[in-house]
Amino acid sequence: MKNLEISEIKAEGLYREYRLSMPAQQVITNAEIELQQKAKSLKINGFRKGKVPLETARKYLGEEIISKEIDKTIHAMIQ
Repeated sequence: MKNLEISEIKAEGLYREYRLSMPAQQVITNAEIELQQKAKSLKINGFRKGKVPLETARKYLGEEIISKEIDKTIHAMIQ
């Protein structure tokens, strides 16, 4: 998965701004796998431990997991 595209948007003195583009499908797939694993041990009031529906787990953990997967993917592509 080496489809990372980096483009420089702004260059003013020492300030640089970049835009990164990568395939979303790989990030989404990895995030779903991670969400399923975390949901097995998730404890939310009203549900037994590990019995939280995936949609409920996604509401609680979705943004955090996607952010981590994006970071992992960027680091893997750069190295």
